[in-house]
Amino acid sequence: THTFNSKIIPFTSPPISNGPLTLHYGLTPLSHDLLPSFQAIIKERHIIQKQALILSETPWNTTENRAVCHHLLRHPHPPQWIKKEHQKWNTFYTDTKNQFTDIVQIGMGGSILGPKAIIHALRAQYKQHVTPHFISSIDPIEINQTLKQLPLSSTLFVIVSKSGTTIETHHIWNAIKNYWTAHGHLLETLPHQSVSITCPKSPIDDPKQFRECFYIDTTIGGRFSVTSVVGGLITSVVYGPTHFDEILEGAYQLDQMAHFPLEKNISLLSACLTIIYCNLCDYNARAIIPYSAALHNLPDYLQQLLCESNGKQISKNGTLLPYATNPAIMTGIGTDAQHATFQQFHQGSTIIPIDFIGISNNTALNNHIVAQSLALHQNNRPSSILMLKNVSATTLGALISHYENTVLFEGLLWGINSFDQPGVELGKKILSTKSDPLFQQLFSQITGAL
Repeated sequence: THTFNSKIIPFTSPPISNGPLTLHYGLTPLSHDLLPSFQAIIKERHIIQKQALILSETPWNTTENRAVCHHLLRHPHPPQWIKKEHQKWNTFYTDTKNQFTDIVQIGMGGSILGPKAIIHALRAQYKQHVTPHFISSIDPIEINQTLKQLPLSSTLFVIVSKSGTTIETHHIWNAIKNYWTAHGHLLETLPHQSVSITCPKSPIDDPKQFRECFYIDTTIGGRFSVTSVVGGLITSVVYGPTHFDEILEGAYQLDQMAHFPLEKNISLLSACLTIIYCNLCDYNARAIIPYSAALHNLPDYLQQLLCESNGKQISKNGTLLPYATNPAIMTGIGTDAQHATFQQFHQGSTIIPIDFIGISNNTALNNHIVAQSLALHQNNRPSSILMLKNVSATTLGALISHYENTVLFEGLLWGINSFDQPGVELGKKILSTKSDPLFQQLFSQITGAL
């Protein structure tokens, strides 16, 4: 019911700043004149009221009958269960300081991608006191290559699984146990160098197996868990707890700005941009390209956050949606991507809008962002630029919050549940039973053909 023209009129919309982040959207179809139409849509769909319900701990994730509480993780006055875990891992840091030279985080999806992104980013500015490693693949090549780097006697192992039953995580953990004993260590000494992050009473909530068991609540989705102990423990061990506290401060600052009206709210504006691309322009893909080596692991984290949250065609009420939702996410890093995929972006038959992410003080790379944005504009191809003040812990926290809130607003605008993952769960169910006859037939075919 809202008129729309996809022609881009440059710089009709001034940049918007929220904390250390500034969104430049003057080369997108979201012109200043279009804002009233989206303000009307936001009002029609009661977006602000629904956001308030989520923040009030109403069980918004109805398919799993859970509240959505990741925002509370960075509140300066969080509930006692959050405060208790935060104090617990800070005490662990103090008690074990100088005991370990290396730390390995083991897990899948949100247990790895967010923490890996921030650990890599922070090394550009802060000293690492312990060397971090991550294992998320059951491929023995990756497992053994990582383990070969480790001084086993001074390595802390962190196994992360909310349910405590993730098949891939247990596969990796068993491989580590085998490696541990094969290299002359007694299995009964491994618990002294191992901790778990899980939900209470899970199979890995076991003080016999682990030196410490840290808890994550069921209301914290894996892909939203980077500001919990999942990201907090390893960040605190590697860089010190002060810098993780700065991440929380930055995230809280942007959370507060997510309440701002549309014209002053970069997360809500970004969600509206997605709606324009996906539902008004029929663009079925989108690219996220950071121009910073520090943000090398950010695209994988954002890809999971966006695709697992909003890659759905069923409404929150269980009905098939009559419109498209989350576009496919393409990723890359800066000038490397320019020489790999940008020809497709500039002249491919499918228009793929780009979200550039830049650091304000990096002149050489920012020249490239501007040049690419203007070249895309020559063919009426949209791009936005999200500028970060720096790559400090505070700014990274703000960046995490921005994208988490963008996902929330996109889901509310589409009317979907951004906090479950039924497709992923179905794959897990099939793998755990292997009872489907087609599973046995296909497995025999692909293995027998070798």
